[in-house]
Amino acid sequence: MVKLKLFNLNDLNTFFEVELTNEHFIGRLKSGLCTLINGHIYFNNNLVKIRYDLIYSNMNYKFEESQIFDFYSDIFALDSNIKIRTKTPIKSIRYHRVVYITKDVNRLEPQTIIILPFLHEKRVYLNRIKNNTFYFYSSIDTPVD
Repeated sequence: MVKLKLFNLNDLNTFFEVELTNEHFIGRLKSGLCTLINGHIYFNNNLVKIRYDLIYSNMNYKFEESQIFDFYSDIFALDSNIKIRTKTPIKSIRYHRVVYITKDVNRLEPQTIIILPFLHEKRVYLNRIKNNTFYFYSSIDTPVD
């Protein structure tokens, strides 16, 4: 039995606890191979949303793991041989972006970098264009065969 406890750092009192049963989720939290951003836990091709509205409610003692955490698997539609690398996404709080790096388990395809805004935000942040700066992008297009 594993319990997740949340406590207030000001008075060091526990204000919420829940028993965890999902072995994969427990292992991910224990390993630290995940990224927590504003109540969303990102790892590999998965996302877990923490329901703070339920945690902070007066009836929070009644909720179970399946109600507190919303699990989303396979965020990206990837081929079966393409995986998201461990220790990604990499977060950029300043630019409100996450960076995913893919790898081909068969080593036939090149690594790909996917840069996205935070999946949980409903706004887009535009960066100011700097004077006397030339902007460019590069891409490599290769045929499939």
